[in-house]
Amino acid sequence: MRNNKGFTLVELLAVITIIALLGIVALESIESVNRGNKEKAEKVQRESILESAIAYVPTSKVKLPNVIPGTAGCVTYRYTPSGTTGSGSSICEVRLSLSFLVQEGLLENKIEDPVAGKDLNMNNSYVSIKYLTSASDIPSSERDRGQFDGNYFYEVHYAY
Repeated sequence: MRNNKGFTLVELLAVITIIALLGIVALESIESVNRGNKEKAEKVQRESILESAIAYVPTSKVKLPNVIPGTAGCVTYRYTPSGTTGSGSSICEVRLSLSFLVQEGLLENKIEDPVAGKDLNMNNSYVSIKYLTSASDIPSSERDRGQFDGNYFYEVHYAY
């Protein structure tokens, strides 16, 4: 009689294959959780930036938009640390650069986008404020990036 102690090569390969497949499934799950956490962190970050801008605007000398975007002859006011650009009475959009909000003491000097893993360009990233008559006027592509407050839609735009 033969004494068979141990595993055959086929049995070992089958076990190794099963372990490898389980490892792949586990890594996919971990990556999915990490991706979801990064997206949640990015959403919280946008909300924090928006809340800072929303709280700041009523107490500042920032001119708020007074016409619906796309109106003929409307202008965009830009607030940056080097000053304000834009002139005219028909204001369709106001842009507060993140570097302007840093200067005003509302944000940190350096902000990283958790999803992209890159530092934001604080001069080219901004909070956009637009005048809208109702929340239904907000384009669906922009709803996740912004917040409607009364007649104004605040939206964060990232640049790297």
